[in-house]
Amino acid sequence: MASELKNCERIILCACGTSWHAALVGEYLIEDLCRVPVEVEYASEFRYRNPILRAGKDIVAAISQSGETADTLAAINQAKQAGCKTFGFVNTVGSTIAREVRSRLAFSSELL
Repeated sequence: MASELKNCERIILCACGTSWHAALVGEYLIEDLCRVPVEVEYASEFRYRNPILRAGKDIVAAISQSGETADTLAAINQAKQAGCKTFGFVNTVGSTIAREVRSRLAFSSELL
């Protein structure tokens, strides 16, 4: 995954709801630490407009708590069809998004 991040020209983070807010934070962190341009998209809008996706140059990453968000899953499928690499950040390891993306990171957060 590190080499793919190193060789990409742009990262597009797709998410809905509170995951979209997490993507906004991710945008700042990725751009600051990796020095790669990042765009944050509402997955519900991404799938209905005709985004410019560059095969081999763009990474499209889905952020979803459930890993089952229909719009986010549709955005990932659209990116795959365009030849982009896909990543997923989900709470549920066996979710549809976790299975559909090329690389995934499952996370869990708990309030103690």
